[in-house]
Amino acid sequence: MTLLLTLQFAVPLFFIGWTVVLPAKSVVGFLCQAIGVAFGLFALALIGLWLFPPWWTPYFLASLWALAVFLGWRRGTRSCRDA
Repeated sequence: MTLLLTLQFAVPLFFIGWTVVLPAKSVVGFLCQAIGVAFGLFALALIGLWLFPPWWTPYFLASLWALAVFLGWRRGTRSCRDA
């Protein structure tokens, strides 16, 4: 049960946070980072067992990902502008 919770909560939250805290420095790098996290979340939504975590958890993670991409984009492009 602990492994299931780790895979369905901690790992996606880690990668979503990674997108915000450490965005890639280039546009192509950031797009690869964001798309890679999106594919991982999509795969988890398809193969995850959504019994203990509620059924709306994948949608919540997707909205967190969208917010993370927006914030990471703003943060990454600001650092590219300042350099």
